Amino acid sequence: MGVFDCWICPKRKMLCTRMDLKLHLISTHQRLRVICAWCKGEERWYRRAVDLRDHVRKTHPAIFHETKESLGEPNCFYLSETPHDYRRVIIPTKPDTDSARYLKRAVETLVTSIRHPTRSLAEWRSGWSCIPLLERSPSPLLDYEDTCDSPEMKIHDIAINAKSIKATLYQEGEASVKWLFADIDHRLMTTPREREALFRRMLSVEPFHGVVPQTSNTIPQADVDTERARVSTILGVLVSNVCRISEVTESKYASKRKRECSEDRRPSRRSRSTRPITPNSSADSAQPTASGPTTTSRCRFPPLCCQCHRLARR
Repeated sequence: MGVFDCWICPKRKMLCTRMDLKLHLISTHQRLRVICAWCKGEERWYRRAVDLRDHVRKTHPAIFHETKESLGEPNCFYLSETPHDYRRVIIPTKPDTDSARYLKRAVETLVTSIRHPTRSLAEWRSGWSCIPLLERSPSPLLDYEDTCDSPEMKIHDIAINAKSIKATLYQEGEASVKWLFADIDHRLMTTPREREALFRRMLSVEPFHGVVPQTSNTIPQADVDTERARVSTILGVLVSNVCRISEVTESKYASKRKRECSEDRRPSRRSRSTRPITPNSSADSAQPTASGPTTTSRCRFPPLCCQCHRLARR
């Protein structure tokens, strides 16, 4: 479960699912518009790829019969008005595929046939070349991503107190574990969007199976901005709300050994001594007295379930 932030809204509107983000970009910002490359001499834009597909099916049936498999959302990246935003919610097809080559040739033919196009041919080609930047980036300024689903950095714990918010994150490598400890500004709890985003992050917590280190080191000044950007993206908060951050790296063997030692110190249930109950126990059996009749001692078990109580009644 993740939270998707709109990078266009001034206050970074947060949405629950990728589909909500896609609909938000379509209805509010119109950032997924695509052009019809077969209407010669004019530019016709459509808000969604499915609208373009319906237009081609009705207006250009011969072309639709040949290119209906190329008009899906991944291929329409090459027809999008803002490819840098389009690729952040829809993964485009590779540029060396037949569909990509066909759509790029169609757009080039269309741009050359228009006297004053909105976007020049150089701008179109520049937008197509942004595909290699789809790799995951720790900074939200470089690329958009759902970092809660990232296998590299995971959330171990988010502790919210009356005066502070502390987050513990870890990155598990082959032989070591990197820990990040961040202090978050408590004033973000007054902002509903960031507060709800932080609560959603708490549902995606994956505790580390080991012992969390108690000491940490100060991050070098050259890496502080990068780590703060990474933490802010993972937690869904602004970078300015990440106050202090520290890190520590330890080997997996040391963490596993600490866990085994902590488990050995715990008392075992089998080692706890329990006093056996026997019918001949002096505390639970009848004791005759010289001055009176035989009396029984009060049993600590229910009378209907206690064997010594039944023996005392005989």
